[in-house]
Amino acid sequence: MEADRDGRRLGTLARRAGLSVLALGLGLFAFGAVGSDVGAGATAPARVVVLVSLDGEPADALVQALDAQGAPVRVAYTPALEPGRVELELPSGRYTLSVERGVGFLGEPVRLELTLAAGEVRELDVQLSQRFDPRTRGYYSVDPHAHSEAGNRCLQRDFGLDVREAETPPDALVGVQLAEGLDVVFLSDHNCVDGHAPFAGTARARGVPFVLSEEVTTLKWGHFNPYSLEEGALVRYDPTRAPADYFEEARANGATVVQVNHPLWSGGGYFFTQNRPEFDGSFDVLEVFNGPYTEDDRYTIERLFRLWNEGKRYVAVGVSDDHDWLDLSVRYGTPRTYVRLDSTAPLRDQGDARALLEALKAGRAFATYGPLVFVETAEGALPGDALERELGEPLKLLISVQSVRPLDGARLEIIKNGRKAAMFELSGHEQLLEFEDRPMRSAWYAARLRTPAQDLALTNPIWVEIQP
Repeated sequence: MEADRDGRRLGTLARRAGLSVLALGLGLFAFGAVGSDVGAGATAPARVVVLVSLDGEPADALVQALDAQGAPVRVAYTPALEPGRVELELPSGRYTLSVERGVGFLGEPVRLELTLAAGEVRELDVQLSQRFDPRTRGYYSVDPHAHSEAGNRCLQRDFGLDVREAETPPDALVGVQLAEGLDVVFLSDHNCVDGHAPFAGTARARGVPFVLSEEVTTLKWGHFNPYSLEEGALVRYDPTRAPADYFEEARANGATVVQVNHPLWSGGGYFFTQNRPEFDGSFDVLEVFNGPYTEDDRYTIERLFRLWNEGKRYVAVGVSDDHDWLDLSVRYGTPRTYVRLDSTAPLRDQGDARALLEALKAGRAFATYGPLVFVETAEGALPGDALERELGEPLKLLISVQSVRPLDGARLEIIKNGRKAAMFELSGHEQLLEFEDRPMRSAWYAARLRTPAQDLALTNPIWVEIQP
């Protein structure tokens, strides 16, 4: 298990290392799809038709055919415009079929054991269920850093690089993100907006809110995601430009949020430029979780705590930074960001997307690798809110934790002004916790869920201002 985790970390670092020099033609690390055939031969393959539903309606889903060792042989998603049906061709043999939607966040996979004969046609009806539904609490999910293969064309056309740094078609990415249980779909390719039109067109056809971005990729300043950009509006890369130039053009192109991507990544994170006079702190959001967890993420959290102590109310998010829909060592939506809205209705249009971005910018959000962490005060104040308190007046936090995977061995820490103020050992799948304090000076409070190996979730702060 440890070797597997290390391998994923190396893969993520290699990907980032390639992408850091993407726009400058200094090389890339290319990835292909996983999976291999079982029982290769000249006989006709079997055909499996999987009909997937959730609450009686056709559902977006990921279907994996696994061999006896649990390795994926086929990986397929329901089509973006036709949810609820997947067809697989497989050589004869024995398989485990895993049907998934929002796995690890909302529910677990449905697993079916199959033995298929050559030429056989099998139809399966799979009904999915959700263990948890954050939308009943007004929380909706987004993965604000996700790539498509459209960026490949820009690399060749604009920078003369004949490489494949991403594999997911932009229109298919809509269905992939829905199959991962995301509520708002998101696109951000390196210095490229070619994918905007097919991505947005598919999202509109599905009636799904979408966010258009671009990963502004520089060698000198790191990477930024401005969103939501107007469709087709490119923030131009130029090695002579300073961060303020990029931020200004992004906002002129419709962006209300500027996000700093992997800010302490050793290959070129923006926070390594803080001592340069051109450093611009006018961004809004920064990634604390980026793909499989690494020490970069832990260092970023520690740096963010210091920034919060300085009164800089940057918003923490979790993102997958995924590029390949078939390589499941990194998955779209893992990690992700949940944002609190003043509604529990289904999200359907761009007005909902704008409302989500406004709430995100206000800090009403948490980043997570799976566990759902809902924090509010006894009066109903949420992360991102600022409260006024008299000196020593009691403050009570109510924390609800839900997790599809057992929480045994995890702990939830209440962080006050960057230091651990309380710790709760967790177990099972659901826990309700309370924390009370009497702040004697202005403070911020956040919930941090972690194991000895990694952080699993982090909320944004509730701010308390003590009145003189």
